[in-house]
This record gives sequence, structure tokens and C-alpha cells, in this order.
Amino acid sequence: MILLVLFTHELCAQGWTVPHYDLSYVGASPPINSLEGGYLMQGYGNGGLVLRKVDERGQTTWSYVVPNNRGMIGSSLVPGMDLALQQLPADSSYVVACAVWGNDTLFLTRINTQGQLISQYPVQLSAIPSASGFPFGYNYGTITSDGHLLVGTTSTSADSSTNVMALSKITPTGQVLWTQTYEHLTPGRIAGLIRVKESASGHYLLVGNNAVGRRTNQISTTATDSDVQLIVVDPVTGLRVQEVRHDIGVYDEVQAAIPTRDSGILIMGTFRNNNQHTGSKTDFILKLDAQGGREWTWISTGLTGNFNDAVENADGTFCIAGTYNDVNKSVGLLKLSATGHTIFEKGNPNIYRTNGTPGGKMVMETASGQSVAHVIIGGGFDGVFLMGVDANGDLYNNKIVGQYRLDANNNCQTDTTERAMTGQIVRAIKGNQTFYGTVDSSGWYTIELDTGQYWVSAELPSPYWQLCPPGSMVLVDSFNDLDTLDFALQALNNCTAMRVDLSAPFLRRCFNSGYTVQYANWGTVDAANSYVEVTLDPYLTYVSSTIPLVSQNGAVHRFDVGTVSALQQGSFDLVVAVDCDSTALGQVHCSEARIYPDTICVSTLWSGAIIEASSTCTPDSIQFTLLNTGAAMSVPSTYTVVEEHVMLRQAPYQLGSGSSQTITVPRRHGRVYRIEAAQEAGFPPQLGDPIAISNQVVCGVPPLLFQPDILGQFYQGNIGSSIAVDCQPNIGAYDPNDKHAQPIGYGPNHFIENNIPLNYRIRFQNTGTDTAFTVVILDTIDADLDPATLQMGPSSHPYTWSLTGTGVLEIRFDNILLPDSNVNEPLSHGFVKFQIEQQPNNPDGTRLTNRAAIYFDFNPPIITNEVFHTIGRDFVERFIGIEEPHLEALTVKLYPNPFRQTATLEVEGETFQQLQVELYSPTGQLLKTHQGSGNQLVLERSGLPSGIYFYRLLGDDQVLNTGKMVVQ
Repeated sequence: MILLVLFTHELCAQGWTVPHYDLSYVGASPPINSLEGGYLMQGYGNGGLVLRKVDERGQTTWSYVVPNNRGMIGSSLVPGMDLALQQLPADSSYVVACAVWGNDTLFLTRINTQGQLISQYPVQLSAIPSASGFPFGYNYGTITSDGHLLVGTTSTSADSSTNVMALSKITPTGQVLWTQTYEHLTPGRIAGLIRVKESASGHYLLVGNNAVGRRTNQISTTATDSDVQLIVVDPVTGLRVQEVRHDIGVYDEVQAAIPTRDSGILIMGTFRNNNQHTGSKTDFILKLDAQGGREWTWISTGLTGNFNDAVENADGTFCIAGTYNDVNKSVGLLKLSATGHTIFEKGNPNIYRTNGTPGGKMVMETASGQSVAHVIIGGGFDGVFLMGVDANGDLYNNKIVGQYRLDANNNCQTDTTERAMTGQIVRAIKGNQTFYGTVDSSGWYTIELDTGQYWVSAELPSPYWQLCPPGSMVLVDSFNDLDTLDFALQALNNCTAMRVDLSAPFLRRCFNSGYTVQYANWGTVDAANSYVEVTLDPYLTYVSSTIPLVSQNGAVHRFDVGTVSALQQGSFDLVVAVDCDSTALGQVHCSEARIYPDTICVSTLWSGAIIEASSTCTPDSIQFTLLNTGAAMSVPSTYTVVEEHVMLRQAPYQLGSGSSQTITVPRRHGRVYRIEAAQEAGFPPQLGDPIAISNQVVCGVPPLLFQPDILGQFYQGNIGSSIAVDCQPNIGAYDPNDKHAQPIGYGPNHFIENNIPLNYRIRFQNTGTDTAFTVVILDTIDADLDPATLQMGPSSHPYTWSLTGTGVLEIRFDNILLPDSNVNEPLSHGFVKFQIEQQPNNPDGTRLTNRAAIYFDFNPPIITNEVFHTIGRDFVERFIGIEEPHLEALTVKLYPNPFRQTATLEVEGETFQQLQVELYSPTGQLLKTHQGSGNQLVLERSGLPSGIYFYRLLGDDQVLNTGKMVVQ
């Protein structure tokens, strides 16, 4: 029975969030509490309006795409915005009114409860007045309880002197029953419609603004005042029954309205208290009775936002949803009593976020008996979301909290006087769900979660530390549960653990650009006499730095950073000039930072071999060198040589202590070559990746002139935490707010292998008209990346960050004082870089996507471009053993094959100025090269022993064919 009770709690979740990534933004009309259970919502996707039925937990039941109606209106236009949505009680069918962008036709579409089309009728609105001249510029609608459509607009008065409200009533088959206009009753005032609703008594309600001065639909800067306006209309004739106006402030602007059960109306909006139409806004909620009289007014005293929808609950209270204008752009939920008193206001610190850009657009009350009391629907930049919250407005009201501190006295306890481990990640795992929290500056973390049993653990700064306890099972077995778990950090070894990183927001050709170098000691002891060596790309010149340049030896620049204490971080900047005369636009520049001391403490579960790869360029070849700087290798490993995306050679190697091996491959002008040499099994991650990598990109002048993006497509390798390499192309014009990933990935699918970490760089620029005081970046981590491996990197300005939910990264630049580009263009830029690893062993075909939302103060977000990668294997082309032509139009013949003394390679269909064939051993070793021209080459045996060989045929530096030949 006890097990049964626990299982029941698991089913009764307090809150949930369900994204719908295929939809972009919520439709204009509120969703419906479906008569058969669940909800009907709407969004935009698949080229038009999508109706989607979801169950009580937001999961899709069915979807219906409104037809494009090309035949009906003789146009290729597709449906645009939805004006109204309703479910008819008579047969439970759904009716939606959908406008067509740029056309004076809308459609009344009716579907059944299974999402199947019943009927569709066009409605021509060319006869309906519109002040804008574009019938769908300012339209608002609703579908009445008897299935008729009301379409309202801001129209033009009879004497064309001002704007008025207009309303049309239309039958389900598209017949316009009547159209009425409602001119202002007060001389000098003009009206603008915001919402059309049906009251509980059956009257129609037009809600908007009534202003003195010039206006169209929103208040202009020449208006001197604006009030809330309500017009009550007779449902049969459309004649005005009543009109009232209410004054809240100087500038009152209606944003939303809902009818109430007592035949009144609840109006949401904002006001300003000056006559300049400037300054901050204040939110208000206005409750009117059935006669239009004011019952009460709620005025915000805290957060400001945009209230988009409200619901009257069964107990007479009201819940209002919106988007708060805090820097988090949080989903706001306000609950008021029936008399207008605040019950709760949730926005910050109780922040709801999903999809990077939240926005509470609609709110509904759920059926009684559910632990979720309300469902909020909103639209993010990459999808629509549904969010279930409890009666207190909490997504999850269960919390695991605790402290994470440096255990100075090793008593396995945390004390508020001990150092806070700010920025460390704590995670709670239940099945395939992981919830995250981040230690704040006070040393505390908080994780909000559902009921269930969780394994709670924290990340270590480096392997030289341990936690007391290392982790613990926590049972969350009741609602409003608060569990506490503290972590004490203790030294395991006396070691330094130096880490360095560098990045630049961009390298602009022919201009100065800036690198930021970030360093830290994540070890257990101080690192004395520390210094950083920055090796600049040959085409970059040092200009200045924020700390003294101690010495320069060619491209190597030394900077002393003194004693770096355990768990201390720091950074400095340097300015470089990007050469103008000898570089090409898009040329890749690679710079390196290395911090000393770079000694480490490593595990003994490994032979001690450390392979380093390097390369040099000769007039006709590339020489790769593998050097073992550690102990002798106990077993062979494998190296691979690649020319851009073609594998040239793969062979085993084994090196003794201090020994090296040189691999020489012929080179072609302007191409990129790389070697990847696998380290021995058990290679410690403190030393870097299990693969040693070297790229050779400077063969040819200028480098990368032909294919400047090849280098960035592939992973550059991580030599170890004490070394960092930044490779990026120089640029000309650019998007100031964007996101980049390294590696880029190969080809249009951006292929990378699994278990390869990704580096993301987000750039931003203040292109507004005033200083930005706060910049916030929200980034929802892809589910196939591991948020626990997040390593925050260098940035242009100081920042704080947090990880919440199932992987929402928030980066905050408080008091950044970023000037606008008109005042100071060079200082208007900013950036931040971070690294994250994939979830282990992602399968082939996995798609990793990422983009971010950038907020400047209280402005709407700027959405970056989306970067993506596809997990794959063998996307590097292997020519050995492949016998098919690379160019389909060509036929390549090899005869005789097998051969004894000579063989001929013949190309049918084309001649070439230069033909070249490369002959390789079965292990990939280049044996000989033959050159010629035209369409034919003769290969001579020249002492080759009998056996199987592989060849690659090139014509004018292009691979024509690969295959094998047999020597008898």
C-alpha cells in the first residue's frame, strides 16, 4: 500500500511545461477549454494557421492546418492571423475566423472534434469600413455563443475628420447581417478599438481607447490625453446601447479585456502620468459592472509588464497573464481577489521560462480536482509553450535548497562564514529528467522540481577536489515540500589546476580588434609566479593590453599575472591589428594562449605517454611530427591524415619515451591538412582530449584563399586546460547580434562526431539611441547537450550566470553601461563565450540546435541566428578502397588490372592540363606519384612487390577517381 501511495504521487504532478517547437508564436484569439477535455490552441507554422488540440498536460492530440484557399480567392496567399476561435455547444464543433494576409477576404472554417473539416466559407470584407485602407490592419473579432462572427475595426467617421469604432456581424455561411460605426460622443475626441467581446448577458462589448488629438489605432505623440472606452452594442441591431469612458491616468492604453460572469468586464492596460507620451508605464486592472460603472481599480506598485489575458476563476478570483518587463522577460501571473486585492504576483524571483523567450499570452483555469490550477500559453522565438502551474502560481512548488561552500576546517559541514562556491552547478536527476540549480553569490542554490525521488549531486571545480557528501537520494513525497542538502568542498590533492581561454568578438580585416584572455586556478593550492603566453597569428600585430606586456619573442607575447590563488579567476584584454595588405577577406586566424605553471597531478591508471602533434610546410609536402613527451607507449595507437575532407592515410604508430615519428604527405597549393593521433586508453582529461591534433594551414600565399572556411568546419582539439586556441575568419560587414559555434561542422548538415565538445560565442551590439544599462542573454540548452559540463568563458564585460530548470542558461551583464553605436561604435559591442559537451554517445543523425535571445534593458528581445550540428561518422571521405568515379560525367578505365609491368589510367570525356595519380600502400603510405596531361597516364611497376595497392587520380587539382589495383 505504501508503494501504491508513492506511485500515486508520481502521477499527480504539480506543474509541467510542454514546448511545441513547430509553431512560431501564439494566435491572436484566446485558446479554448475544450468541452471534451484538454485545450484547443492556435499558432503559426507550415505556412499558415495551425489549430492544435492538446490534452490536460499539453500533449498533442491532433493538429489541423487551415487550407490555403487558393481556388476560392484565386490567389496563392495563405491564411495569416486568426481573428476569433470558439467551440459551439450544439455539436461541439470548432469555428475559427482566419484572415488572409494582404487580402480583403477572411474564412470561417469549421472542424469537428477529431480535427476534420466540416465546412469553410469566404467572407468578403471590402465593404466593411477601415480607416487604414487595409481591412486587416486593425481588426479584432470574436465568435458569439450562437456561432456568428463579430469583426471590429478602427474606421473613419462620416465626415472623414477622425477615427471611430466599427463592428460587423456575419453568419456562419459568410453573410454580413449588419455593419455599424460608432462615432465619438464628446467633441474633439476620437476612438480606437482594441477588443471585441460578448458579455454574459448577450450584449457585444467594444473596448478601446478614447483620445483627444490625432490618432489612428494607438496613441500618437500629438495626443494630449487618452481614456478607457467601452461601447455596449445590441446583438440584434448593432445599435449602441451604452457608452462609458474611464480616466485612470493621462495616457491610458487598453491591452486586453474579458467579460465577467456578472455581465461586467475586466479591462487590462497601462497608463502614463505625463502629457508627453514618454516615461515609464504603470499597469492597471479595471473592473466594470454590468452598467459600465467602475467597481475597482488595481494599480501595480512593483513589476511592470504587458497583461495579455485573464480568466475569472470559479471562486470569483481573477488570474491575469502577461510578460513582465524585468530583464528576465519572465512569464508573469497575477492573481486578484473578486474585489481587486492582490493575492500573489509571480514574475521574479518566481520566474517561469521556456524556449528562451517567454511570454504569457493566454491563461485558462483547469477542471476541478487537478493539481494544476491554471494553464498559461505563450509564444517563444522558437516555439509555442504550454505551462501548468498550481493554485499558488508556482510551476513547481517543491524545492531542494542548500549551501555549497569551501570546507575550510574539513568538518564536512557548511558555515555561512566559509567561502561560497559561486557558479558551481547542482543537479537533481529523476529517470531521464535532470533539473539544475546554480550556486549564487551567497553560497545557496535552489532547484524547483516535481514530486519523486532524485539523486542530487554537485559538480567539482577540478578532479583535485571532493564533496562531502558526494551526493544523496532525496525523496520529494508531498506538495510544498522543502528539502535541504548542503555540499562541503574538500581538497583531495595538493595540486594547481590552471585553465586559460581566449576569444574575440570578431577580427575585422584592416582594423583593430580585441581579444579577452580569461584564466583561473581550479586547483587546491596557490599558483605562484603565474604567467600567460599569447602566440598571435602571423597576420595579427600586437597593439596594446590592459596589463603590461613583459616580453615579446616573435609572435609570442608574455603577460605576468602573479600568484593565482586556489579557486581564483581573472582576465585581461589585448588589442591586435588585423593585417590589411597580405590577407584575404574570410582568412582564418588562429591565436593561442598558454598559462604557466602547467604541471598537473594525474591518475596512475595510464601508461604515462603524452603525444603531441605538430606540422611544418615544405615546398612540395606537409611534414607531420608525432612526439611522445611522456613515458613509452605500452600498445600501438592510430593516426589519420586528412586533406580538408578527404582522408589520405591511416596507420598504426607506437612511440617510446622522447621518441618521434614524421609523416610526410604531398601537398597542394592553398589546401588545409590535419593529423589526428589517438592517445593511449586512459589518457587523463586534465591533459586534454584523447586525440592529438595538428592543422597545417599556411602552405600557400595567402593561406585559405580558396576555401577559407575549411579549418573552422573541424574540431581543433583541446590540448589541455592550460592551453587554448581561438580560430576564426576575419570579417568585413557583419551582423552585430549573432551566435557562432566551433567547430562549424562539415558540409551543409554541419556534421561532427559524437562526444566532441562545442564552443559557442554570442555577440551583441547596442544599436539603439541610448546607453544600455543591462544586457541579459537567455539560451535554452539543447536536450542532447549536457548542461552539467558547462564552462563559462571569456567575455567583453563582467557577467553573472545561472542555470535553471532543465537547462535554461541566463547570462547577465548588470550595469554594463554599453554606449549606443551612434555615440561610440567601438565600445558598443560585447560578447561572451562558453563551452559545453554533448550527452555521451549521441547516435548518428542527432541534431543539435542552439540560438539565444538578447535583451537590452526593457526592450523586446533580439533573436540570434540558429546554429546547428548533425552527429555522424565517416563524413570525412575515405578514398582508399572506393572504385567509383567522383565526377559522374566521367568514365575512368584502368587496364590491365591486374598488371605486371605497366598499367594505363584513361579518362573518357574530358582532357586536363595536369593529371596526377598517387599510389598508396594498403596501410595508406604514399609510395609514388605520376604526373602528365591530357586524358591518359601510364603507371610503371618500378620494383613494386606483388600485392594490392590503392590509387587516387586527380585532374587539375580535383579528385576524379579512387580505387585499387593489383600487381602480379
